[in-house]
Amino acid sequence: MTIDSIRQGIVHTLQQHFPDIPVLAGSPGEDFVPPGFELEMFPVEQSKEMGRRYRRSQAFVIRYYPAAETTQAETLAVAESLLSALEYIEDEGSLIRGNQFREEIVDGVFHFYGTYAFHLMKQKPASVRMRTMNQEGIIR
Repeated sequence: MTIDSIRQGIVHTLQQHFPDIPVLAGSPGEDFVPPGFELEMFPVEQSKEMGRRYRRSQAFVIRYYPAAETTQAETLAVAESLLSALEYIEDEGSLIRGNQFREEIVDGVFHFYGTYAFHLMKQKPASVRMRTMNQEGIIR
Protein backbone atom coordinates (compact mmCIF):
# COMPACT_ATOMS: atom_id res chain seq x y z
CA MET A 1 0.00 0.00 0.00
CA THR A 2 1.28 3.39 -0.94
CA ILE A 3 0.15 6.97 -0.44
CA ASP A 4 -0.77 7.24 -4.10
CA SER A 5 -2.78 4.01 -4.05
CA ILE A 6 -4.95 5.42 -1.24
CA ARG A 7 -5.55 8.56 -3.34
CA GLN A 8 -6.41 6.43 -6.37
CA GLY A 9 -8.81 4.34 -4.26
CA ILE A 10 -10.66 7.47 -3.12
CA VAL A 11 -10.84 8.88 -6.66
CA HIS A 12 -12.08 5.52 -8.02
CA THR A 13 -14.79 5.33 -5.35
CA LEU A 14 -15.94 8.89 -6.08
CA GLN A 15 -16.09 8.19 -9.82
CA GLN A 16 -17.98 4.97 -9.20
CA HIS A 17 -20.65 6.53 -6.95
CA PHE A 18 -20.87 9.93 -8.66
CA PRO A 19 -20.21 9.30 -12.38
CA ASP A 20 -21.65 12.67 -13.49
CA ILE A 21 -19.53 14.77 -11.12
CA PRO A 22 -15.86 15.35 -12.08
CA VAL A 23 -13.05 14.81 -9.56
CA LEU A 24 -10.38 17.52 -9.72
CA ALA A 25 -6.72 16.79 -9.10
CA GLY A 26 -6.00 20.27 -7.74
CA SER A 27 -7.78 23.48 -6.90
CA PRO A 28 -10.51 24.47 -9.33
CA GLY A 29 -9.38 27.02 -11.90
CA GLU A 30 -11.19 30.10 -13.11
CA ASP A 31 -12.89 28.18 -15.93
CA PHE A 32 -14.31 25.55 -13.52
CA VAL A 33 -18.08 25.01 -13.76
CA PRO A 34 -19.67 23.35 -10.68
CA PRO A 35 -20.60 20.75 -9.59
CA GLY A 36 -17.30 19.03 -8.86
CA PHE A 37 -15.19 17.31 -6.21
CA GLU A 38 -11.70 18.39 -5.19
CA LEU A 39 -9.52 15.88 -3.32
CA GLU A 40 -6.68 17.09 -1.10
CA MET A 41 -4.42 14.66 0.75
CA PHE A 42 -2.88 15.75 4.05
CA PRO A 43 0.59 14.73 5.27
CA VAL A 44 1.02 11.07 6.16
CA GLU A 45 1.63 9.98 9.74
CA GLN A 46 3.63 6.83 10.40
CA SER A 47 4.63 5.29 13.71
CA LYS A 48 6.64 2.21 14.54
CA GLU A 49 4.80 -0.37 16.57
CA MET A 50 6.65 -3.61 17.19
CA GLY A 51 9.52 -5.18 15.31
CA ARG A 52 8.96 -4.64 11.60
CA ARG A 53 5.36 -3.46 12.02
CA TYR A 54 4.32 0.15 11.32
CA ARG A 55 1.01 2.00 11.52
CA ARG A 56 0.37 4.58 8.80
CA SER A 57 -2.56 6.97 8.58
CA GLN A 58 -3.54 9.16 5.65
CA ALA A 59 -5.96 12.04 6.23
CA PHE A 60 -7.83 13.77 3.41
CA VAL A 61 -10.49 16.34 2.62
CA ILE A 62 -12.98 16.21 -0.24
CA ARG A 63 -14.50 19.53 -1.20
CA TYR A 64 -17.80 19.43 -3.05
CA TYR A 65 -18.60 22.50 -5.11
CA PRO A 66 -22.36 22.35 -5.74
CA ALA A 67 -24.02 23.92 -8.75
CA ALA A 68 -25.56 27.35 -8.13
CA GLU A 69 -29.13 26.00 -8.17
CA THR A 70 -28.35 23.15 -5.73
CA THR A 71 -30.38 23.21 -2.51
CA GLN A 72 -28.97 22.46 0.92
CA ALA A 73 -31.02 19.25 1.00
CA GLU A 74 -29.25 18.03 -2.17
CA THR A 75 -25.86 18.90 -0.66
CA LEU A 76 -26.73 16.96 2.48
CA ALA A 77 -27.78 13.99 0.31
CA VAL A 78 -24.29 14.05 -1.25
CA ALA A 79 -22.85 14.12 2.28
CA GLU A 80 -24.88 11.07 3.26
CA SER A 81 -23.73 9.25 0.12
CA LEU A 82 -20.09 10.08 0.85
CA LEU A 83 -20.36 8.60 4.35
CA SER A 84 -21.49 5.24 3.03
CA ALA A 85 -19.38 5.22 -0.16
CA LEU A 86 -16.07 6.02 1.55
CA GLU A 87 -16.47 3.71 4.54
CA TYR A 88 -14.29 1.19 2.70
CA ILE A 89 -11.98 1.70 -0.27
CA GLU A 90 -10.17 -1.01 -2.18
CA ASP A 91 -6.39 -0.98 -2.46
CA GLU A 92 -4.49 -3.78 -4.19
CA GLY A 93 -7.29 -6.24 -3.49
CA SER A 94 -7.61 -5.30 0.21
CA LEU A 95 -10.33 -3.25 1.83
CA ILE A 96 -9.26 -0.32 3.98
CA ARG A 97 -11.76 1.12 6.44
CA GLY A 98 -12.06 4.86 6.81
CA ASN A 99 -12.68 6.55 10.12
CA GLN A 100 -12.85 9.95 11.80
CA PHE A 101 -15.32 11.21 9.19
CA ARG A 102 -16.66 14.71 9.73
CA GLU A 103 -18.25 17.30 7.51
CA GLU A 104 -18.92 21.02 7.39
CA ILE A 105 -20.12 23.66 4.96
CA VAL A 106 -17.88 26.72 4.63
CA ASP A 107 -18.80 29.58 2.29
CA GLY A 108 -21.16 27.37 0.32
CA VAL A 109 -18.53 24.64 -0.22
CA PHE A 110 -19.09 21.25 1.42
CA HIS A 111 -15.98 19.82 3.17
CA PHE A 112 -15.77 16.09 3.96
CA TYR A 113 -12.82 14.99 6.16
CA GLY A 114 -11.65 11.48 6.88
CA THR A 115 -8.68 9.22 7.60
CA TYR A 116 -7.54 5.82 6.39
CA ALA A 117 -5.25 3.97 8.80
CA PHE A 118 -3.53 0.68 8.08
CA HIS A 119 -0.60 -1.47 9.15
CA LEU A 120 2.54 -2.13 7.15
CA MET A 121 5.10 -4.88 7.57
CA LYS A 122 8.63 -4.01 6.44
CA GLN A 123 10.55 -6.66 4.53
CA LYS A 124 12.84 -8.80 6.62
CA PRO A 125 16.46 -8.11 5.68
CA ALA A 126 18.10 -10.92 3.78
CA SER A 127 20.42 -12.84 6.07
CA VAL A 128 23.60 -14.54 4.99
CA ARG A 129 23.17 -18.28 5.11
CA MET A 130 25.90 -20.56 6.29
CA ARG A 131 27.69 -22.45 3.58
CA THR A 132 28.21 -26.19 3.72
CA MET A 133 30.25 -27.73 6.42
CA ASN A 134 32.13 -31.00 6.19
CA GLN A 135 32.73 -32.71 9.50
CA GLU A 136 34.87 -35.74 9.89
CA GLY A 137 35.41 -37.76 12.98
CA ILE A 138 36.62 -41.04 14.30
CA ILE A 139 34.83 -43.13 16.90
CA ARG A 140 37.09 -45.11 19.25
